Amino acid sequence: MTSNDPTAYTVFTLPTHVDAPLSPFWIVLRENPYFYLQQTKRQKNAIVRNVLGTLQNVLDTKQSPFRIIYRRPNGTCLQIAAAENEKQAEITWQWIQEHLVPALDILENSEKEAFVVTKVNSIVTRRDAGTDEISMDEKVRNASRSFRQTFNVPVTERLVNCKSVRSPRWVDELSRFFSVTGLPY
Repeated sequence: MTSNDPTAYTVFTLPTHVDAPLSPFWIVLRENPYFYLQQTKRQKNAIVRNVLGTLQNVLDTKQSPFRIIYRRPNGTCLQIAAAENEKQAEITWQWIQEHLVPALDILENSEKEAFVVTKVNSIVTRRDAGTDEISMDEKVRNASRSFRQTFNVPVTERLVNCKSVRSPRWVDELSRFFSVTGLPY
Protein backbone atom coordinates (compact mmCIF):
# COMPACT_ATOMS: atom_id res chain seq x y z
CA MET A 1 0.00 0.00 0.00
CA THR A 2 1.64 3.16 -1.16
CA SER A 3 0.54 6.67 -0.41
CA ASN A 4 0.48 7.43 -4.14
CA ASP A 5 -2.11 4.73 -4.87
CA PRO A 6 -4.98 6.38 -6.81
CA THR A 7 -7.44 4.19 -4.87
CA ALA A 8 -7.21 6.66 -2.00
CA TYR A 9 -8.83 9.37 -4.10
CA THR A 10 -11.78 7.23 -5.19
CA VAL A 11 -13.36 6.87 -1.75
CA PHE A 12 -13.43 10.50 -0.64
CA THR A 13 -16.91 12.04 -0.46
CA LEU A 14 -18.17 15.55 0.07
CA PRO A 15 -17.94 16.16 3.84
CA THR A 16 -21.26 15.26 5.46
CA HIS A 17 -22.30 15.82 9.07
CA VAL A 18 -22.50 12.62 11.14
CA ASP A 19 -25.00 12.69 14.01
CA ALA A 20 -23.63 9.85 16.15
CA PRO A 21 -20.03 8.99 15.25
CA LEU A 22 -19.76 6.41 18.03
CA SER A 23 -22.94 4.39 17.61
CA PRO A 24 -23.79 0.73 18.17
CA PHE A 25 -23.91 0.25 14.38
CA TRP A 26 -20.22 1.10 13.83
CA ILE A 27 -16.95 -0.40 15.12
CA VAL A 28 -13.87 1.84 15.35
CA LEU A 29 -11.02 0.01 13.59
CA ARG A 30 -8.43 2.79 13.83
CA GLU A 31 -8.30 6.26 15.29
CA ASN A 32 -5.99 9.18 15.77
CA PRO A 33 -6.61 12.62 17.29
CA TYR A 34 -8.35 13.79 14.09
CA PHE A 35 -10.02 10.82 12.37
CA TYR A 36 -11.85 7.53 12.92
CA LEU A 37 -11.80 4.59 10.52
CA GLN A 38 -15.03 2.66 11.13
CA GLN A 39 -16.70 -0.49 9.85
CA THR A 40 -20.39 -1.30 10.05
CA LYS A 41 -21.13 -3.77 12.78
CA ARG A 42 -22.45 -7.00 11.37
CA GLN A 43 -25.59 -8.06 13.19
CA LYS A 44 -25.40 -11.62 14.49
CA ASN A 45 -29.15 -12.07 14.59
CA ALA A 46 -30.39 -12.96 11.08
CA ILE A 47 -33.81 -11.40 11.68
CA VAL A 48 -32.33 -8.06 12.78
CA ARG A 49 -29.87 -8.17 9.85
CA ASN A 50 -32.72 -8.81 7.37
CA VAL A 51 -34.93 -6.07 8.83
CA LEU A 52 -32.08 -3.53 8.72
CA GLY A 53 -31.20 -4.55 5.15
CA THR A 54 -34.82 -4.22 4.07
CA LEU A 55 -35.14 -0.79 5.68
CA GLN A 56 -31.94 0.39 4.00
CA ASN A 57 -33.19 -0.79 0.61
CA VAL A 58 -36.67 0.69 1.00
CA LEU A 59 -35.35 4.03 2.25
CA ASP A 60 -32.43 3.94 -0.22
CA THR A 61 -29.97 4.59 2.60
CA LYS A 62 -27.55 1.71 2.15
CA GLN A 63 -24.20 2.79 3.51
CA SER A 64 -20.77 1.63 2.52
CA PRO A 65 -19.34 -0.85 5.04
CA PHE A 66 -16.32 1.37 5.82
CA ARG A 67 -16.11 5.09 6.48
CA ILE A 68 -13.59 7.64 7.63
CA ILE A 69 -14.81 10.55 9.67
CA TYR A 70 -13.10 13.74 10.76
CA ARG A 71 -13.37 14.56 14.46
CA ARG A 72 -14.26 18.23 14.88
CA PRO A 73 -12.95 20.04 17.96
CA ASN A 74 -16.55 20.57 19.19
CA GLY A 75 -17.19 16.80 19.35
CA THR A 76 -19.28 16.41 16.21
CA CYS A 77 -17.94 14.70 13.11
CA LEU A 78 -17.87 14.89 9.30
CA GLN A 79 -17.81 11.82 7.08
CA ILE A 80 -15.11 12.40 4.48
CA ALA A 81 -14.72 8.94 2.88
CA ALA A 82 -16.78 5.81 2.27
CA ALA A 83 -15.20 2.55 1.08
CA GLU A 84 -16.72 -0.68 -0.17
CA ASN A 85 -13.91 -2.91 1.09
CA GLU A 86 -11.18 -3.00 3.70
CA LYS A 87 -8.35 -2.56 1.18
CA GLN A 88 -9.79 0.74 -0.08
CA ALA A 89 -10.32 1.92 3.50
CA GLU A 90 -6.77 1.02 4.53
CA ILE A 91 -5.19 2.72 1.50
CA THR A 92 -7.18 5.89 2.19
CA TRP A 93 -6.35 5.76 5.92
CA GLN A 94 -2.65 5.51 5.05
CA TRP A 95 -2.95 8.47 2.66
CA ILE A 96 -4.63 10.53 5.40
CA GLN A 97 -1.91 9.56 7.89
CA GLU A 98 0.81 10.69 5.47
CA HIS A 99 -0.79 13.80 3.94
CA LEU A 100 -3.38 15.30 6.31
CA VAL A 101 -2.29 14.44 9.84
CA PRO A 102 1.16 16.14 9.65
CA ALA A 103 -0.48 19.34 8.38
CA LEU A 104 -3.17 19.19 11.07
CA ASP A 105 -0.51 18.80 13.75
CA ILE A 106 0.92 22.24 12.95
CA LEU A 107 -2.34 24.14 12.30
CA GLU A 108 -4.27 26.08 14.92
CA ASN A 109 -7.51 24.43 16.12
CA SER A 110 -9.59 27.13 14.42
CA GLU A 111 -7.99 26.31 11.03
CA LYS A 112 -8.13 22.50 11.08
CA GLU A 113 -11.71 21.89 9.96
CA ALA A 114 -11.47 24.40 7.11
CA PHE A 115 -8.25 22.72 5.94
CA VAL A 116 -9.79 19.21 5.93
CA VAL A 117 -13.03 20.34 4.25
CA THR A 118 -11.16 22.31 1.58
CA LYS A 119 -8.72 19.47 0.87
CA VAL A 120 -11.47 16.82 0.61
CA ASN A 121 -13.75 19.07 -1.48
CA SER A 122 -10.82 19.70 -3.81
CA ILE A 123 -10.15 15.97 -4.25
CA VAL A 124 -13.83 15.19 -4.89
CA THR A 125 -14.29 18.11 -7.27
CA ARG A 126 -11.23 17.22 -9.34
CA ARG A 127 -12.16 13.55 -9.45
CA ASP A 128 -15.84 14.09 -10.23
CA ALA A 129 -15.66 17.12 -12.51
CA GLY A 130 -18.49 16.84 -15.01
CA THR A 131 -20.47 14.25 -13.00
CA ASP A 132 -23.43 14.34 -10.62
CA GLU A 133 -21.20 13.44 -7.67
CA ILE A 134 -20.43 17.10 -6.97
CA SER A 135 -24.11 17.98 -6.58
CA MET A 136 -24.87 19.47 -3.18
CA ASP A 137 -28.13 17.50 -3.07
CA GLU A 138 -27.41 14.16 -1.41
CA LYS A 139 -30.53 12.58 -2.95
CA VAL A 140 -29.30 13.43 -6.46
CA ARG A 141 -25.85 12.00 -5.68
CA ASN A 142 -27.38 8.78 -4.31
CA ALA A 143 -29.80 8.43 -7.22
CA SER A 144 -27.05 9.08 -9.74
CA ARG A 145 -24.75 6.55 -8.09
CA SER A 146 -27.53 3.91 -7.94
CA PHE A 147 -28.50 4.53 -11.57
CA ARG A 148 -24.87 4.22 -12.72
CA GLN A 149 -24.32 1.00 -10.78
CA THR A 150 -27.61 -0.59 -11.83
CA PHE A 151 -27.27 0.14 -15.53
CA ASN A 152 -23.46 0.21 -15.78
CA VAL A 153 -23.46 3.81 -17.03
CA PRO A 154 -20.05 5.56 -17.21
CA VAL A 155 -19.26 8.24 -14.62
CA THR A 156 -18.99 10.84 -17.37
CA GLU A 157 -22.74 10.55 -18.09
CA ARG A 158 -24.98 12.83 -16.04
CA LEU A 159 -28.38 12.14 -14.55
CA VAL A 160 -30.62 14.86 -15.97
CA ASN A 161 -33.75 14.27 -13.93
CA CYS A 162 -34.44 12.34 -10.76
CA LYS A 163 -37.76 11.25 -9.31
CA SER A 164 -37.90 9.30 -6.08
CA VAL A 165 -39.86 6.06 -6.34
CA ARG A 166 -40.62 4.16 -3.17
CA SER A 167 -41.27 0.83 -4.86
CA PRO A 168 -38.48 -1.39 -6.21
CA ARG A 169 -40.69 -1.86 -9.31
CA TRP A 170 -38.80 1.00 -10.98
CA VAL A 171 -36.02 -1.39 -11.91
CA ASP A 172 -38.49 -3.72 -13.63
CA GLU A 173 -40.18 -0.80 -15.38
CA LEU A 174 -36.88 0.58 -16.67
CA SER A 175 -35.74 -2.88 -17.78
CA ARG A 176 -39.03 -3.35 -19.62
CA PHE A 177 -38.62 0.08 -21.26
CA PHE A 178 -35.13 -0.74 -22.48
CA SER A 179 -36.17 -4.15 -23.82
CA VAL A 180 -39.21 -2.69 -25.66
CA THR A 181 -37.26 0.20 -27.18
CA GLY A 182 -34.31 -1.99 -28.09
CA LEU A 183 -31.86 0.31 -26.26
CA PRO A 184 -28.90 -1.50 -24.69
CA TYR A 185 -28.72 -1.52 -20.91
